[in-house]
Amino acid sequence: MELLELLDKIPHIDKMLFTGYYKDELNDIQLKCFDKFDLVVEGRFEEDKMGDFLWRGSSNQIISSPSNKYLDKLDLFTSAKSAGLEIKMINEEIIYYGIPTNNNEIEKIEDMLKYIDNPLSC
Repeated sequence: MELLELLDKIPHIDKMLFTGYYKDELNDIQLKCFDKFDLVVEGRFEEDKMGDFLWRGSSNQIISSPSNKYLDKLDLFTSAKSAGLEIKMINEEIIYYGIPTNNNEIEKIEDMLKYIDNPLSC
């Protein structure tokens, strides 16, 4: 209920939701929240359908615009490719942003870093 109240207080801010579920799997309160979002990515990640999709990890996931704010851009969002994975160093910690575009991408990067004497001294 708190999320619904928050969403009602910020109608002017763009909101995006990654559910992991499809709309028909949600309960009444979840549906009320769902309808307050400008963009929603529905569906579970399926590794065998993984690709370089904008905001989606796999091709089965659906992008929708419950608020209709981006209804005219859904085809663009659905056909756009991911920017990939971005890596940053923050306080001697490696941070990953984005959605990996292939299997084991993060593990491969971490394996490569093992061969660098001191990856944090860049």
